[in-house]
Amino acid sequence: MAYSAHGQGLRGMLEAILSTYRRRPGLEDAVRIHQSIVGHGAYAALVGALKSTLPHGFHELSGCVEIRVPLHWHLIGHLRRSLIDGGHASDTLRDHHFAGDLGL
Repeated sequence: MAYSAHGQGLRGMLEAILSTYRRRPGLEDAVRIHQSIVGHGAYAALVGALKSTLPHGFHELSGCVEIRVPLHWHLIGHLRRSLIDGGHASDTLRDHHFAGDLGL
């Protein structure tokens, strides 16, 4: 959804989002983001942004990238906000975002 809304500008947006991330000390669980799920364009934008912004903050595996859960939620929150602000978010996506803001 983010790639269809932002196209080639997604990588720059991801780089800006990643530049605001501050890792807290400690060990966190990892999450994998698969190219087959997010699509080639979004995956390429994410990997490119990670390589240029956080070169040691991820692991690239065959067909997926592995990042820590707090970074994953940081990306999700900012991408949701950009989709909502741009009028590209579905009602369900808006509801999930606002529920998270309210702590529900």
